[in-house]
Amino acid sequence: MDVKDVQALYRRSIANEFFADGDREAVDVLTGLRELFPGRLLFLEDGYGRLTHHPPTDGNHRHALLQDLAPVLSGQGVPPPDLHGWSRIYQAADCTLVKAYEGHDDGIS
Repeated sequence: MDVKDVQALYRRSIANEFFADGDREAVDVLTGLRELFPGRLLFLEDGYGRLTHHPPTDGNHRHALLQDLAPVLSGQGVPPPDLHGWSRIYQAADCTLVKAYEGHDDGIS
């Protein structure tokens, strides 16, 4: 298969690995994908990070906080806490965020 045959890319639950030192590596990854696969769609499925970004004090999002614990302890990092944070990363990588779907259930968003 040749790179030009790829029509779309899909990545799931890998964002933590790119936030150990802030947003820079995540921006670099998106920039690299945009350069390798210009004009292609990227479907990225990941959660919002909560633990190191103003965690809620009302007890909500406990599952999300636990989900962030292992990546923090392993040095991977925590992705942005909301859609606005992800939008900034896409903009920094000169990518266009076409559509976002946000789901909420039992304190997990």
